[in-house]
Amino acid sequence: MSKRNLAVIIGGILLVGLVLVTPALLNRSILPEVTQTNVEAEVINSDRPVVLLVTSGNCGTCKDVAQKLKAKGEKDSTVKFMQIPSAVVGAPDQALPMVLVMLPGVPDPIYQKTQFNAGNIDALVAKIGEIEVLRKEFVAKNKPFDDQIADVEKRAQTALAPIQAELEAALAPFKQQAKEIQERAQTALGDLPEQLKNAKDQAEALKIQIEIMQKSQPFQQEMAALQKKAADATRDIQQRGAAVMKPFQEEAAGIEANREKELGDLQSKIQKAVGELGQL
Repeated sequence: MSKRNLAVIIGGILLVGLVLVTPALLNRSILPEVTQTNVEAEVINSDRPVVLLVTSGNCGTCKDVAQKLKAKGEKDSTVKFMQIPSAVVGAPDQALPMVLVMLPGVPDPIYQKTQFNAGNIDALVAKIGEIEVLRKEFVAKNKPFDDQIADVEKRAQTALAPIQAELEAALAPFKQQAKEIQERAQTALGDLPEQLKNAKDQAEALKIQIEIMQKSQPFQQEMAALQKKAADATRDIQQRGAAVMKPFQEEAAGIEANREKELGDLQSKIQKAVGELGQL
């Protein structure tokens, strides 16, 4: 699960949203505030789950919920409680208070609740803790298999490199011919693509499309014939490449089978726990 995706989800909206937040709101924060400068360290690379309270100055109950979350955080350090302005995430006032739950390394929130009242915060934190234990077990069990697969891929690339170089050399003249065909096709079409873009109505556009198809057809046929010729010319190289790859593919399949056996029903347990969290 990509941390880069999480950066886009949280960090990206911060770039736009934070300019809408007044310093006064930031100063009234009861919980630590997610900002453009701390989002990576506090959320994306957090060492524990993060409960994000989405709030605004217009939310009458947000302060009370924030106080309850703060009190819970002072007693339980397994979860990090923070708040983020609604202007950043584009949440309407009628949805507030809103809570998002983020897990380390997971790009999307595993829980989202509008009009959150914190009445079930103990159960919520307990279920988050259960999911986090399962997630860590999942990551730990996956790591050795990920390492093994990475090793197989590295060895396969090394073994295939000479054949890949041979294939590239064999395909070079065909690529050049393909480029020449494309250039001749563009010349033959002239400004028809531009005419199509500027067509006055559907009838004119259809007429231009037909002309483009007619003029393109011989070049498409020429390209198809060239592709077949290239495939025939390189068939032996590709067959040798497939033979080289086969033992690596079989080794990878064995690793994946062992991974599936090792993980057992762990993934279904995680899905079940996340579903139960969503019911809170």
